[in-house]
Amino acid sequence: MDPYLQITEVDGKNKAVISKKYITKYQKLKLALEESEAKYRELFENAIDAIYTQDLDGRILTMNDAGLKIVGCTREEIIGSNFADWISPETIRKGQEILEETMSGEVITKPTKVEIVNKNGETKWVEFTIRLIKKDDKIIGIHGIGRDITEKQLLKIKLNQNNKQFKNFWYLIIGTRGGNTRSLILNSLIERPQNANQLAKVLKKDYKTIRHHLDILIENEIVMKDKDNVYPYYSISDTSKDILKSLDF
Repeated sequence: MDPYLQITEVDGKNKAVISKKYITKYQKLKLALEESEAKYRELFENAIDAIYTQDLDGRILTMNDAGLKIVGCTREEIIGSNFADWISPETIRKGQEILEETMSGEVITKPTKVEIVNKNGETKWVEFTIRLIKKDDKIIGIHGIGRDITEKQLLKIKLNQNNKQFKNFWYLIIGTRGGNTRSLILNSLIERPQNANQLAKVLKKDYKTIRHHLDILIENEIVMKDKDNVYPYYSISDTSKDILKSLDF
């Protein structure tokens, strides 16, 4: 017999009576559960990383403040929307593949980089890890954690662009026959913006030769052209200024 359940006779009938010890134990368990839920809610809302849950059809069920910050909308706007609505077309397939692999039981430990397009149309890069939500061994949803890596990704893109431009710059100045003339043009433009006639006079070169090399430098975004004047002035692009500085040009 249950030690917390006693049978006693009341008015000639047997009655089940729950002991005070059971009530006290139940109250303690209920309090512990409430404290645990409150602690989870606090961790959920105050987490640095985005945390969300979705059903098997992709509908978002919950999302914390960090996630709302990434998508740039309110909780009312995000709940019930489909997760795919916030992913760029380029990464929808990748996300679907990871989801299918996870659903099949494969353990995915490496985060998946996903492009999120927020409410304002801005692209955010987020690394996601997901796990299955189960009830009685049945999969009922997805629990995801995402870390915003937008700044890191933008820096990587900039470094790649700079590296590409550096190689291109090096080729145009060092690796080609006209590099010496282009080098003289850049040296002159470091001092101040000039038009083609001024450059031809300073460098004692043919006007057409100067224009030819300027066109190549403009095409490769090493030099910028001021189109507001009848005789446009040429100046060094910001990216090229950084390259020239690094080379002590």
